[in-house]
Amino acid sequence: MFNLQFNEITPDSLEAAIPLLLLLLAFNGVATGMALTYAFYARQPHIFQKGSDGRLPFFSWVLFWPYFLYNYAVLLAWRFFSREPAFAEVEPGLYWGRRLCWDERRRIAHLEPLAVLDLTAEYAEPEFMREQGEYLRLPILDMTPPRHRDFERALQFIRDHCQRQHVYVHCALGHGRAAAILAAYLVQQGRCANVAEAEAWLRARRPGVRLTRAQRKAVARFLQHCHNRQPT
Repeated sequence: MFNLQFNEITPDSLEAAIPLLLLLLAFNGVATGMALTYAFYARQPHIFQKGSDGRLPFFSWVLFWPYFLYNYAVLLAWRFFSREPAFAEVEPGLYWGRRLCWDERRRIAHLEPLAVLDLTAEYAEPEFMREQGEYLRLPILDMTPPRHRDFERALQFIRDHCQRQHVYVHCALGHGRAAAILAAYLVQQGRCANVAEAEAWLRARRPGVRLTRAQRKAVARFLQHCHNRQPT
């Protein structure tokens, strides 16, 4: 029966294990890269298997830890070095911004209980956000445009809850995915005339907002589709 004793671990045995560890890390990196390439190419946000409760499963942390580590590093760097507000008000009761960290509950304490719309696929949602009472996980990959059904579900969630409680819409930094959803909302509500005006309106409140070309096109297509469906 195998019985490893700690006093059997020597510097030589550790040195001998280094190539194996490096090989495992290299394999993990290649596997992660291939999986992410497929996910972004095929626009498959469910590759991380984020649950409806906002949690990420253990196997996802094991496989995608380099990607998760990078994203959390970017989020923390932005939090500590950016002067941009964590979130901003779209209209009374509706807010949008970045993914809040576990120690930031005080920032939203005056707004609770919230209806939270989480658009991230790559972050686990902090417990204090997913236990607000109303939480919807609608995963969209970073830098990719929302699909038609994403717009419909997101805007319906906002309309359903805005009359009863505060609503917080967020992606990672609140610059792309969440901004695209809110741009569509602003045009639909008649607050802005088009996508460009809505993006400028959002950027005036959070300067980091920058929609990608694909996100702008997705917003425009969705709005055009809604316009075409209106009775004449």
